[in-house]
Amino acid sequence: MDDSTKKEVMSHLTADNPEIAEKVESMMFSFEHMARLDNRTLQSILAEVNAPDLAVALKGIGDEFKNKIKSNLSEAAVKLVDEESEAGRAATATEAHVTTQRRAIIAKIRAMEAEGKIDLGGAKEIVVLQ
Repeated sequence: MDDSTKKEVMSHLTADNPEIAEKVESMMFSFEHMARLDNRTLQSILAEVNAPDLAVALKGIGDEFKNKIKSNLSEAAVKLVDEESEAGRAATATEAHVTTQRRAIIAKIRAMEAEGKIDLGGAKEIVVLQ
């Protein structure tokens, strides 16, 4: 399900039954939820994502979210993300490509959770496990 459809469904569900909507939201984890992660967890996730893919996924995301992501990257990784954003594949990425990259990152997060590397704890409280 794409992000706009998710938002529309959740909007209707919230209007109809806020309690169920809250439960559903707590079980979902979207790309935008990464902004809510603690820095340590975010760093663990970002270590698994290459800079060009991250640059594509960040296309069209607000500055606050980008800054949170970049603050959890090394200087070299930030430089690569910026270069990709300005002149690499991210600069010309289609909306479909951006969505594909975001889904790939979410898949990595879910895989890390399945491997016990992180605990999404209902998607609201995320903890890194040693």
